[in-house]
Amino acid sequence: MAEDEILDRPEEISRSAKRRPLIITILCVLGFLGCIGSLPTFLTIHLPLWYKLFLVIVVLLTCISFVGLLKMKKWAAFLYIGTVLIELVCLIFMGHLNFTNTIVTWVYILVIATHIKSMD
Repeated sequence: MAEDEILDRPEEISRSAKRRPLIITILCVLGFLGCIGSLPTFLTIHLPLWYKLFLVIVVLLTCISFVGLLKMKKWAAFLYIGTVLIELVCLIFMGHLNFTNTIVTWVYILVIATHIKSMD
């Protein structure tokens, strides 16, 4: 029975990859690159320790949501949307909100929201 499960996994992966829109794949790849690039920046800028920890947690949750989005899971869409909205609120209160980051975030949310019905 374990052999059957192993053999079925590539089919499951290929089915989810066929159903996944190209735009979701592109957003996830760009999101992973952004997460990787942002970690050194957070750790070198002079910010309060709690804020650095908050940003690291946000980056980790965002990466987890991108993995789920690659698998077309609804929980990943909700995790991403919730995480970035909490991050935006915190950025507003800290005075670190910038226009470009906000626009990119809303584009991601809109693209994910338009494909949420096709997710498991």
